[in-house]
Amino acid sequence: EDYFSLYAPYIFEVDEENMSDVFVTINAINNAMKVIKLVVNDDHVWACFEEKLPKDTEIDELLTFAIVILEQATRRFFEVLKEA
Repeated sequence: EDYFSLYAPYIFEVDEENMSDVFVTINAINNAMKVIKLVVNDDHVWACFEEKLPKDTEIDELLTFAIVILEQATRRFFEVLKEA
């Protein structure tokens, strides 16, 4: 099966002092948004977009959608983290 993936790596550095707040924030974003997942990889938060490609997908439209969703998830991450 064909999947489309796009990542925004290294959007935030995770350390011992902020780890708890980061994980609570990531969980909140992952529960609220679909097709987007925030993960911790190599002590950094990454925003990940992954979607199964329907037949006859217009890749230009999907790419535009993915970029917008990654930006929204990143912005939400910083907003929610600021309140943590």
